[in-house]
Amino acid sequence: MRIMRYPVSRPTRQLLPHQKDVLKYMMSTNTPALFIDMRLGKTILTIEYAIRKGLKNVLVVAPLSTLNSWERELKVENIKCCKVVGTRSKELFDKIKTYPWVLTNQQKIARPKVPVGHKEHRQPSWPFHLRKWDLIVIDESSRIKNAKSKYFKELMKSYQYIPHKILLSGTPTPESILEAVPQLLFLHGEVMGCTNYWDFIARYTLKYGYDRHMYKSANDRLYKILHDTCYFLSQKKAGVAQKAKYIKYIHLKNKQQKDLIRKAREEFELDIGDKHYETSYILPTLMWSCRIDGGIMDGQVLNDNKYQSLATIVKRTKGQVVVWFRFNEELHYCERRLAEEGVSVKAYYGDVSVEDRKVLEEDFRNKKYQVLLLQIKTGLYALDLSSADTAVYYSNTWSLEERLQSEKRISHPKKHTTLKYIDLLNKGWPGCTIYNALRRKNISARMVWEGWNAV
Repeated sequence: MRIMRYPVSRPTRQLLPHQKDVLKYMMSTNTPALFIDMRLGKTILTIEYAIRKGLKNVLVVAPLSTLNSWERELKVENIKCCKVVGTRSKELFDKIKTYPWVLTNQQKIARPKVPVGHKEHRQPSWPFHLRKWDLIVIDESSRIKNAKSKYFKELMKSYQYIPHKILLSGTPTPESILEAVPQLLFLHGEVMGCTNYWDFIARYTLKYGYDRHMYKSANDRLYKILHDTCYFLSQKKAGVAQKAKYIKYIHLKNKQQKDLIRKAREEFELDIGDKHYETSYILPTLMWSCRIDGGIMDGQVLNDNKYQSLATIVKRTKGQVVVWFRFNEELHYCERRLAEEGVSVKAYYGDVSVEDRKVLEEDFRNKKYQVLLLQIKTGLYALDLSSADTAVYYSNTWSLEERLQSEKRISHPKKHTTLKYIDLLNKGWPGCTIYNALRRKNISARMVWEGWNAV
């Protein structure tokens, strides 16, 4: 297919060869799904698509941390946009109704049911659903994988019949191919003859234990639908993949950590300093064990072996370093210790405002400080930290999507250096168990990607 020409009044943007191929696919449909690796230009291609299709009223729903990236790219094109991240106001409501591009996050789209008598009961909801949109863009579409969520239900109720829809994700199905079903339902309105997620589950899956497994024939059919209607592209296939080196630092837990973890697992209770923890459920004990494994819990330093390794890595690394944390208490402890040792360090976590996050990212790219400490759920999307070649994982979550997204923060198609990913682990459960589970998931996920790409 031939790509439409640029408007005469607009300077031509230079697209990479793989981006031109993706754009040809996009122009051939009103409902493109770009399931392509991070750093391959999903944001740029979406803006190109809207301009060339002549779409004037565009709603972008993206994670909070990605909105700055959208705003920056739209500014390059001199497109007026409204970023909805604050509290309700008449001025903001007017902008939502009139600005050509509106950027917001999923929390603003999902309209929670507020009980009568609550202080927000009489406040007007965000008026996104009242406007007639030409295009809705769902960035990081894997977030609509849960059919029970208010976000998915609101999308299906109020935004299903928008004429143009785009899904964007570098990790569409990190855990199971079933995660693609809600995304395809929103995109096309039906999947394999089902217009409802629960009809699909009842017709094509079998429950085994706590999990749902698709029948072989249904699994193959869903693979084909994804291949026929979505665009899959890995960095490797695009020819811009960087070499990566994975390193493990294995430490030993001390006696206090071993005793506390054993007590949490066997007795479902803990005593840390003056605090007593007790539960009847397994999940809190797992969380306690992960915090103990990290060496810090409720201000008590149980073991600083991970910090000592981190400090050594920082001192031996000539360039910049990105460090990922699961828990904020680990992050703040390392921030204080590194600052005391004279290291230029900044922290990026939930309490940091949107504007301060933008400044932190820009200062890091300009190499104004050496080490950036990030809470993994906060810094997951759209951050450009490619001035660094080293990423350290002080602690991991169980989510493969979070791991893959965070790894791509330091990569860039124009870089040719080898990326280093260093995991700080304590021997045994739970740290090494989580790491090994992520590696197994990653192998399975890459096999799925290779299968799609090879069809």
